[in-house]
Amino acid sequence: MLRFSVVLLGILISLQAPAQKFVPGLWKSRTTLRLNGIPMPDSRSENCISDTQAKDARATLEEELKKQGCFLTKWQVNNKNLEADVKCDNQNLLANGKLSGPFTESKYELRGEAKGKYKRALPSIAAITMTGEWVADKECDVK
Repeated sequence: MLRFSVVLLGILISLQAPAQKFVPGLWKSRTTLRLNGIPMPDSRSENCISDTQAKDARATLEEELKKQGCFLTKWQVNNKNLEADVKCDNQNLLANGKLSGPFTESKYELRGEAKGKYKRALPSIAAITMTGEWVADKECDVK
């Protein structure tokens, strides 16, 4: 679950509502997770989004989510607010979740919850908070 949150965090950086694009460059991000009310270790990272990746936020997000056995079932952007539904089916997690929150070109804060089964047996509810801010212009490898 934590890996899923980190991947999602790395991709959901500074979408521009009308164009639904990323601002390319270097970002610092943080993910906090509570699994069934128990705090998990925070994840902090720096992510570099290339010009190519920045052109289509949804496609970039979906590409990264597929690596974790996850995909989008809803994507809606209104007035600088993103609402997304995600479904995951991998060896650790079978769950459906929602993420939403404000974002600007230089900063975002998304909150969400995913419900399902951990290790296909234990019912779980994960509360996720993801924040990030643009740090600097940076040339990134094209992917």
